[in-house]
Amino acid sequence: MRILVKKSVLSTLAAVMALVLVIAACGGDDAEPTATPVPTATPVPTAAPTAAPTAAATRAPTAVPTPAPTPTPASTIKDTTIVVALDTLERELWLHHYGGSTMFNPRHAMFEELAVWTPRFSEARLAESWSVGSDSKSFTIKLRKGIKFHDGDEFIAEDVIKTYDLLYEREASHAGLSTIRPLLGTTQDEFRTNIRALDQYTVEMKSKIPYAQWLPTIIGPVSAPFLVVNASVVNRVGTTEAAAKPVGTGPFKFERHNKGQSIRVEAVANHWRKTPTVKYVDYQIVPEYATQLALVATGRADIINISASQVAQARRVGAKQVVDDAGYNVWYALRGQIPETHKNYDGTLPWVDGKDPERAKKVRLALNLALDRKGIIDRLYGGIGQLSSLGACTFPGQSWYYGDPYPYDQTQAKQLLTEAGYANGFELEIPIYDQASGPVGLGLHDVVADQWRQIGVKVKTVPADFTVFREILLNITQPKLTYYWYCNFSDPDPMRYYNFFYHVANPVWFGSPALETMLDKANAGLTPEQRREPILAINKYFRDNHYWVPMFVLPKLYATSQRIDKWPLVSGHLRVHNLEHLTVN
Repeated sequence: MRILVKKSVLSTLAAVMALVLVIAACGGDDAEPTATPVPTATPVPTAAPTAAPTAAATRAPTAVPTPAPTPTPASTIKDTTIVVALDTLERELWLHHYGGSTMFNPRHAMFEELAVWTPRFSEARLAESWSVGSDSKSFTIKLRKGIKFHDGDEFIAEDVIKTYDLLYEREASHAGLSTIRPLLGTTQDEFRTNIRALDQYTVEMKSKIPYAQWLPTIIGPVSAPFLVVNASVVNRVGTTEAAAKPVGTGPFKFERHNKGQSIRVEAVANHWRKTPTVKYVDYQIVPEYATQLALVATGRADIINISASQVAQARRVGAKQVVDDAGYNVWYALRGQIPETHKNYDGTLPWVDGKDPERAKKVRLALNLALDRKGIIDRLYGGIGQLSSLGACTFPGQSWYYGDPYPYDQTQAKQLLTEAGYANGFELEIPIYDQASGPVGLGLHDVVADQWRQIGVKVKTVPADFTVFREILLNITQPKLTYYWYCNFSDPDPMRYYNFFYHVANPVWFGSPALETMLDKANAGLTPEQRREPILAINKYFRDNHYWVPMFVLPKLYATSQRIDKWPLVSGHLRVHNLEHLTVN
């Protein structure tokens, strides 16, 4: 029993369609001069970011309070509507446990997290402070008092418990469950024994094992956020109805939803954290990028996602750009390298070679040396990008980063292939795909294929739908595919990602007994100091053996209409967010 009692798709007119044709006729971006990067957006101006401790930084309970910001008066709200054009809204269910990357865009307006944590930004939100038990097996969260849901209910501990409990529902598809299960319970019943309300404003979680990453993975992740729900609403009407008409604590509240077309949210007057300056935000489904860009160019839409490959095109039609340079680490994964116990393994592949590992290592190095990464950045992405020596979830500048970017040397690449016995090349396949919000565009795959062909590799490019390809990836089939992937710069520690894709339970990208030992050692570290060297050893192992083909780090980019004045971003967030801080001309 509860402790407290709680009381369209935009029509595309002839002028817009004409502009679509103009955009389509503009051609590729190859001839566009090198772009001057827009300065990185600054973090949220309200509530100065406070770096909260990771677990066991002192191996003792540590509380980190963050003062609540002064609300902006409701009188500053302009009676205007901002339009965000998205290619899809997926299942159009607005509670967080349904997952879905694109659905989080409007969710971030209506709901709030306990805290926000990226490698460059941290802020307490619905949580006022937190502490980690001395054994790193417990985590206590103190909640802010006086926060109201949009229906007037007070935010209390029961809402936090319900938020995590939903992850165990049958229809849940939230990525955070892969982190929650090992810590708080494999089943829903077990989870409920490990989380409890100590009082109306205090929640305690207990783990079965010591854990080093309570804050960034349990209350603060932006890649798979836990957006706090109104427990009494969910309990009263059920999850389906609560997802259709969501009630959160965010700076915008649900206004209406037109299935298959749009969802509209409305500014909350005198919001506890930041009152928006615009009254409405419409998230509209506009499947085609060319139409999205045309709408922005004519002022009929205000914000769209763009990739680095679309920068020059957006400039040509007069769109503004908003840049988060903490974006995506891009690489190509050489499949077939997982040991024989897994169905992805193929010892006959030149880059695997079960009989001669040193010969395979030469092939992998050749594939890396064959690529002109700097030229690709300049040609496809207007010069916006940073070379990287490692793929996956490690970024330049992090303490466990390792190695220098590969040089471009096709002469040496050809020599290595000859030494390995492949003077006449070998066959390799690349699926031509990108995710709707992906950073690279389709042109990258053709350029990479062409440069590998120049050293004699017989590359076949295969058009692929991402939905179909994702099943191939997760089911670990078709080992001959060499596919592109990317990691978001959102996790302060790569181990959550590494465990998901490399560990013995589900090695999607790569796995080996040596790697398994290193992963276990990194997971055993309970302080940042204890984890740094094991993570560095993992990255050194990847780089020294050339197990993948790292490319570069590309920024997260948005194109906006001319009427958008300021829109500060949380560095590394990578979704449409912070609209409460947006201002218009």
